[in-house]
This record gives sequence, structure tokens and C-alpha cells, in this order.
Amino acid sequence: MLGAVSAGRPPVPSPSPSRWLAAGAVLLLSLPLMVALWVAVALWLGPGAAGFMALLLALDATLLLALCGLARSGARALSAFAFVLAGSALAAWVVVAAEVGRSFGLAPWESALRLGPGLFAAIGRELAGPADAVALAVALGCALWWNAPRRGGGLNGRRPAPSSRR
Repeated sequence: MLGAVSAGRPPVPSPSPSRWLAAGAVLLLSLPLMVALWVAVALWLGPGAAGFMALLLALDATLLLALCGLARSGARALSAFAFVLAGSALAAWVVVAAEVGRSFGLAPWESALRLGPGLFAAIGRELAGPADAVALAVALGCALWWNAPRRGGGLNGRRPAPSSRR
């Protein structure tokens, strides 16, 4: 019968609170940069939300959390999920604000401060299409999948052969 530890692998210690604090700080520093990149791409491509950029957010969160030394876990997966969700919401808000602000001669940050939820919803429905919703759903799923703990060993997720178990 298999125990909690797979054959030949030591248990993974839980990361210290300072490591989680550092990871949170890195994600918070990265969020405005990724939102700015998303908004720049969306405005460069023309009217639309550029939903495919959510995949870049998921990849960024995964790489940053791995570089901070956090092992794959449920908490890491939820952190990446929250990062993608927050980044997507902020980017959508600024893209809509930029489109509205362009009509009134306002800079995107000025328009973002004046934009209300009703106008955001009305304009956002026009800008974002079904492809953007699918891209966001795929990105959220990837953020969870790439950061969730793996059951088996190796890259393919298979368990070790029975002959290698003790």
C-alpha cells in the first residue's frame, strides 16, 4: 500500500510565510505591468478586449510563483487563479475606459476614474466577444492546472512502476 510519500521522494515542506509574502509582493508588482501590456496590445489591435492576453497572465503567474520557490499546491493554484482574474478585470476596465475616454478627449487613467459600472458593462459587452470569454476561461483553467499539485511522478503524471515501489 502506498503511503503519503511516493517512492524515493522526500515530503515537500510547506513554504515559510516569508516566502509567501515575497511571492505576493512579486505578483502585486507584476500586476500593473501585465495590465499595461494587455491594454497596449488591446489598443494597438483596435476595438476589442484582446482576451488572449489572459493566457499570458496565467503563464506569468505560474513562472513568478515557481521562481519564488513555491511548490505546486492548492494555495499556489488559487493565487494564480486570483492573479489572472484580477488582471483580467483591471485590463477590461482600463480598455473600456480608454475607448470611452477617446470620445471625450480624456486620457485612459482620467476616464478610468470616472467610469461607472453601468457604462463599463454596456461598453464592455460591445467590446468583448465570445472568443474573449473562451480565452479567459481557458486561461483560468490553465492557471489552476499549471499550479495544482501533481499526483504521480514525472512530467507525464504517471505513477512509478510497481517494481520500483518498496
